[in-house]
Amino acid sequence: MDVDATTTWVADFKHVDSRGLSVWTPPDAPAPGQIPTAARFQFHFDMDRKQFVLEPGEITTPSSRIQFRGALSSVNSSIDMMVDTEDASLWDDFINRLRGPNAQPEIIAGRFHWQGRLTGPLGAPDLRWPRERNRGPVWKFILGRDRNRTHLFAG
Repeated sequence: MDVDATTTWVADFKHVDSRGLSVWTPPDAPAPGQIPTAARFQFHFDMDRKQFVLEPGEITTPSSRIQFRGALSSVNSSIDMMVDTEDASLWDDFINRLRGPNAQPEIIAGRFHWQGRLTGPLGAPDLRWPRERNRGPVWKFILGRDRNRTHLFAG
């Protein structure tokens, strides 16, 4: 991971402001169990606003692509995202965490495409879809609201 940033602060790390470019380059030979990941995005962290702004960015793996733009915050996030993956099973750990600590972990498999917006505080985000038809049993299952689904086939 490379970061080229300018960071300023006052006294003992008050009013921290950091902005720059982050570039991730995957290793030539990843360790077993690791997924090679590449990324590139501009960022701006503003301590006073409690906000981390990500300008057009992209994260890629051999089977997935995530594009994003917006702000993450413990108070009020708003980030537009597009997520495409050929194999959702590689994301099981992440999806099961979205479902919450009390949800029974499930194996989720298949292709997946989602485009929408994440809003609200990071501790309790809300996922928004641009069109109502994108909501349905797949997301209800991921979020732990439908136990009748055992696999994710969206896309």
